[in-house]
Amino acid sequence: MDYILGKLREFFPVQISNDVVDEKVEKPKEHTGDDSVIKIETTIGSTITFSQPILSRGDERIGDVLLDMLDLEDTIDNWKQTLKSHGLIASDYFRSYLFAERLPWDFQKCSVSTRHLISEYNLALEMEPSSPCTTNCSTCLSSCMV
Repeated sequence: MDYILGKLREFFPVQISNDVVDEKVEKPKEHTGDDSVIKIETTIGSTITFSQPILSRGDERIGDVLLDMLDLEDTIDNWKQTLKSHGLIASDYFRSYLFAERLPWDFQKCSVSTRHLISEYNLALEMEPSSPCTTNCSTCLSSCMV
């Protein structure tokens, strides 16, 4: 990122914003007419880069953490301390899953089988397309529901 920014800055002014979420809901700002400015929106280095995997991968144990975070400033240190106070380890939300272990969403009833999800995951890693899904599910009912 630093290399790319350095090269861009040789020719253009660059503005970097890591407040991507808030900018998407704000009213568009009036066009300044300066199209030579390169604007980069990134979440690198922001709290959302840390909290998003926790929210995405959190299981039923994360509820109390979220309640405690309501009263705290949204910082990485507060997330780490709050997770720790509930016996959770932040790094667990950033690692790869082993398919033999209980996955965070396993407590939910889901009509798509874990076996099918693993198959789709492996296809994605190989950059291979999935079979087309039909709306009536009669074609692959046995492969994704079992």
